[in-house]
Amino acid sequence: MLTVAVLAVFAVLVSGGALHARERRTPNAKLRRQLQGMRRVKIAELPESEVGCTIGRTRPLEATPMVEAPLTARPCFYYIVEVEVQTGRSWRLIARERHGGPFIIQDSTGRAVIEPDEARLDIAFDFVDHCWSNPTQREHAFVLRVQPSVVGVLFTNQVRFREAIIGVDELVSVLGAGVREADPLAPPVESYRGEPVMRLRFSSSPEAELVLSAAKETILDVAATRGPESKPPADAP
Repeated sequence: MLTVAVLAVFAVLVSGGALHARERRTPNAKLRRQLQGMRRVKIAELPESEVGCTIGRTRPLEATPMVEAPLTARPCFYYIVEVEVQTGRSWRLIARERHGGPFIIQDSTGRAVIEPDEARLDIAFDFVDHCWSNPTQREHAFVLRVQPSVVGVLFTNQVRFREAIIGVDELVSVLGAGVREADPLAPPVESYRGEPVMRLRFSSSPEAELVLSAAKETILDVAATRGPESKPPADAP
């Protein structure tokens, strides 16, 4: 019986340690739990200047050009690129860049502008490349532009390049406080006395941090986001 009890305690300790290890390997685990605990509200129903959570599909913002991801040349609204060098069994960050511009999210009820510059982003690194003394032309050019002092490491160490983007027609979850403004692309109101159609604009502030996630576990109530211009997600039935 004692042996069984010891083994049971050991199993609990091991499983608990594995859980904590997984959370350490997922820096956004806490952020995702926070989003999962929030009630989703449709864009048109979000109160102005109050923190709320909504879901929408990404769309271009008028007169705002898309950017090109440095490592893959993919057109996108925003990207994060990290370069890490292997030190023993771990990776050490040696270069990093976040860049992009505002874009729209849309559901069946309305549109909102997202300004991601100061936001907390939870987007997957869907391009990863390991190299040893043989970086691609794009990888070499990126480090030379962003962190030229470490460019020699590319030819002497094991280096990992990672890139994440926010692209067109992606379903994302947003947590923040928005301010209403007139929507220039909304259909004209029927009466000259009618109220103009409004949209929200989200940005980070000391009072309300903007959080943006594309993780599947934070995308709830997907059906509510489908509008006349929205496409169902690829894994939808």
